[in-house]
Amino acid sequence: MSVLLGRMPTLRVRAVKRFSQDDSGAMGVELALVALPFFAVLFAVLESALVFWANQVLGAATADAARELYTGQFQKANVSTPAEELPSRFKQEVCRRIGGLIPCSSVRIDVRRSTSFPGGVPVPIVTKPDGTQEVDPAFGVYEEPKPTEVALVRVIVEYPVLVPLMEAMKGSLSGNKRLLMSSAAFRTEKYK
Repeated sequence: MSVLLGRMPTLRVRAVKRFSQDDSGAMGVELALVALPFFAVLFAVLESALVFWANQVLGAATADAARELYTGQFQKANVSTPAEELPSRFKQEVCRRIGGLIPCSSVRIDVRRSTSFPGGVPVPIVTKPDGTQEVDPAFGVYEEPKPTEVALVRVIVEYPVLVPLMEAMKGSLSGNKRLLMSSAAFRTEKYK
């Protein structure tokens, strides 16, 4: 027994030397150390690209739908439509152009008319006293523009952020949501 106890330090030294020289599992350990940060950055980059793409699609859809108000096509096509149905009809025009990239249930529209171009447009985000940020409940008015009136069309989407790793991708709204917004300001044509 005493011989075995005397050899313990030398057995430990040999085992440590053997373990430090054995590199058969090094690749697995290196992969485990690098894989998580690599995939996290990869998903953050992919999500950033998806958000930018969704914002571009939203902008194009807003511009195309606003053009129908600008030329009077939307107003002429909906002459007999009750006033309370016009906001949902215009929202359908925007959603039809978005496709499946953004769910239509998350799209909100705001159409306002004015006698001249507005000097300042209120931001649709409200910061509450507890620091949370949400969309203003007053956002979502629909005022049908008449001929030669100035109109402002704003479309917003509360887009979920799944990988908020980078500072630029942190949500602008509470609950890891990012506000995507597109606007179009114009004076309508003299349509009849």
